[in-house]
Amino acid sequence: MNKLVLITGMALLLAGCGGARRSGSQPQHAIVGNGVEVWVTSSGGRLPIYPHEGALYLLGQVGQPYQICIGNRLTTPVEAVASVDGRDVVSGRLADYRRDRGYVLLSGEQVCVEGFRRSLDEVAAFRFTPREASYAAEMGDDTNVGVIGIALFDPAQAAPPAVIASGGQETAMEAPAAAARAEARVADEGEDSAIGTEYGEAVSSTAEVVEFVRLDPERPREIISFYYNDRAGLEAMGIDIGEGEPAPMKEPRPDPFPAAGASNDFAPPPPSP
Repeated sequence: MNKLVLITGMALLLAGCGGARRSGSQPQHAIVGNGVEVWVTSSGGRLPIYPHEGALYLLGQVGQPYQICIGNRLTTPVEAVASVDGRDVVSGRLADYRRDRGYVLLSGEQVCVEGFRRSLDEVAAFRFTPREASYAAEMGDDTNVGVIGIALFDPAQAAPPAVIASGGQETAMEAPAAAARAEARVADEGEDSAIGTEYGEAVSSTAEVVEFVRLDPERPREIISFYYNDRAGLEAMGIDIGEGEPAPMKEPRPDPFPAAGASNDFAPPPPSP
């Protein structure tokens, strides 16, 4: 069973599932961080993630459903606060990992977040869509469309957690470096993503509230963030995905956690036209 946090001190338990150069890096299918592993699935397979110029880029396409999966490789539980397009996946508001609460994973546990949470019983499925039809755009702010973020928190306890497995052969990121990378890149000017994530159809996903007290309420142990776009968008940013000559890349602009400091419990549907 997987866990998620909604209100302070509580968690939810889920039952379910420069001048650019041509990038020669092979795609990876997971991000191995300092204690967790993150990957994105669609129709049973993992989507490719391309390392380029110190950042990571996911390849998606309009109409494609997806899920964000997180595996805990620590000896202790961890809380994972997730955001898509700068919106918290539980509350739907502008993401702020200090205020928002996330999914709690026990040692060795995995959870796949399937959508924006509508209630304790269902979510609105994640699906790539044209930028203007994204949940963020329909909620009135598409500034941060094209980024997925995971902020990880340790539980309040005396014994420090240890990594129980090396994860895989993918890119590993040390916690301070990962957080610094995210903070350093959000203010840079960059290309807008051509695609975003919609507030899709209702999908059954049962959850219950459980208790989780953070070791440090405001400072995550690690932040993992990666950007996404369609094939044409990634190539335009200078990422070689096997076809064509990419154009010069600009730095990415979307911020996975744009709010600094309001308050729904779950993600509301976008306003009606």
